[in-house]
Amino acid sequence: MKTVLLFCDHVLPEGHPNATRMISLAKILKLINFNVFMLGVDSGEEQTLEGIYDGVRYCVLPESNLSGAFSVYKSKYNARKRTMNWIESFCSNNNVELIISFGSYTAYGHKLLNFTRKNKIKLAESVCEWYDCKSFGGRFGYLKYLLNRYSLIILYPRMRNIITISRLLENYYRKKGCNTIRIPTILDIDKYQEVNFPANDKLVLVYAGSPVKKDYISNVILAIYALGEEERKKVEFRIFGTDRKFISTELEVSEAILDELKTSVHINGVIPYSCVKEELKKADFSVLLRPNKRYANAGFPTKVGESMAAGVPVIANLTSDIGLYLEDERQGLICEDCSVHSCTKVIQRALQLSNEKKMFMRLSAYEVAKNVFNYKTYIESLSKFIANM
Repeated sequence: MKTVLLFCDHVLPEGHPNATRMISLAKILKLINFNVFMLGVDSGEEQTLEGIYDGVRYCVLPESNLSGAFSVYKSKYNARKRTMNWIESFCSNNNVELIISFGSYTAYGHKLLNFTRKNKIKLAESVCEWYDCKSFGGRFGYLKYLLNRYSLIILYPRMRNIITISRLLENYYRKKGCNTIRIPTILDIDKYQEVNFPANDKLVLVYAGSPVKKDYISNVILAIYALGEEERKKVEFRIFGTDRKFISTELEVSEAILDELKTSVHINGVIPYSCVKEELKKADFSVLLRPNKRYANAGFPTKVGESMAAGVPVIANLTSDIGLYLEDERQGLICEDCSVHSCTKVIQRALQLSNEKKMFMRLSAYEVAKNVFNYKTYIESLSKFIANM
């Protein structure tokens, strides 16, 4: 049996949005009759971790933590050298036909390209983001941005085989002459039980994730603040994945507003990924607002797929390919844009919905997830993609 190696520069098997995608792709490859192995690199680990997750073997290599001047860069250099040695050894001892890299960029991209060409191994890159300059902070932020652009525009097309997450990326790489496939957020739908209807006294909204500024969680909070006093009493917004300090300092929601909304906005901190599904299912809607910019349209939010799979309709404005799967008052409610005003209006609409309508929307959301975000849907198309390499 031939082997496929899935490689990423982050933690496995949980703790990173890309990890869910990797595992789902691994399950597809197993159904195509490949032996599959996942390799990750984690700066938070001090020793190599090995295990089996959902029937897929994985290994996480540590990134050395050195001290002194330029210690971060020395650690990363050593980790990359050690990782490439591991990959070369693994490929020489296993019948590896294909390596799929998830966000290799320049750190690993050139090395993987040269290694696979030399050893006649197929190579594919999974591309899920098109970051803008503001995404790269720190002292060398602009340099990181330029290296990212080089990878997206020059390096990845040289790999030729591209797995994309959105139509924008699919069309871009297809025009570059690449062998391309589009696979949106994919999940193991069998892990999600029957759709239930929570007996909520209030309209319960939920956000579960790491709320960077692009998710506009602050606008949801301010939209609730803009409601009338009686309306506000009927709404509860549950936030998982961050703390009050982050929301007040990084998302710039004043302490005074958070104090005034203490009965309507509940900030619950970080919870284990395994608990996210249950918290989602307790809500009437999940909420996701993003600006209509290229970086938002290039990616596709995992949160949308996870919410619908849990039978929870989504409140969102239409960016990326969300409009392919979200119809207003069917799988969720559509915001005109990501502004506070539009979000306030859509929350007011949600308050008017009957229980029967909300249950209909839960069932509709789950049906879409079962057909579109189920990894088994893409067995045939991924098999053809590999055959065309």
